[in-house]
Amino acid sequence: HDPGITVYHPWESIFGHYRDEDNMQHLFLRHNASNDPFSRINRLKLIYLMLQAPKRQGGCDLEITKMLHHKKILSIFPLHDRILLDRIQENIMAWSSVPWTVPYYDLKEYFGEKIALYNVFVGHYSMWLIIPAVVGFIFQMVVWGTLNFSSPVLPFFSLMITSWGMAMLEHWKRQNAKVSLNWGTTDFEAKELDRPEFFGSQIRSFIDGSD
Repeated sequence: HDPGITVYHPWESIFGHYRDEDNMQHLFLRHNASNDPFSRINRLKLIYLMLQAPKRQGGCDLEITKMLHHKKILSIFPLHDRILLDRIQENIMAWSSVPWTVPYYDLKEYFGEKIALYNVFVGHYSMWLIIPAVVGFIFQMVVWGTLNFSSPVLPFFSLMITSWGMAMLEHWKRQNAKVSLNWGTTDFEAKELDRPEFFGSQIRSFIDGSD
């Protein structure tokens, strides 16, 4: 491993299908004292998938979204782990905590990738907002000092904001790619399910005229 080339060690941040052969177990990360290869959030996802999977695949074949819509069940949710939740809350609510020092990995392991990635972006955006905040304050002091609300310095502030916006987004792309690599979500695509509330009218295809 050459730190001058990459900060990642060999075999780090590599994800794949789990296999239960004994000679493969040393390749999988263990997440707790019980020597379990699946983290808490992954176990919850597997349970939810098993509830919805067809019976031919060993699932329960439950259409949970439709059941919720038709009030056959009122809600479905996992119970909180108070020890983990209190630890995350303690870290977030600490006086020294700022948006870009939030324990993102702990959030990912507890709430899932979507919520954690949102917090990663909020932290990234908040940190980058320091630049226009400081520069904007200086420009505002110039405007107040001259009492000229059409000050000639304002176009320069506009150019700065434009450059800042492009730099912030480009840096976010790199940050997003790094997080996706570390979390194994590089090729992840969310599957959009049809809402049971949706009702549409059938029309002929605009392409080939078929029903």
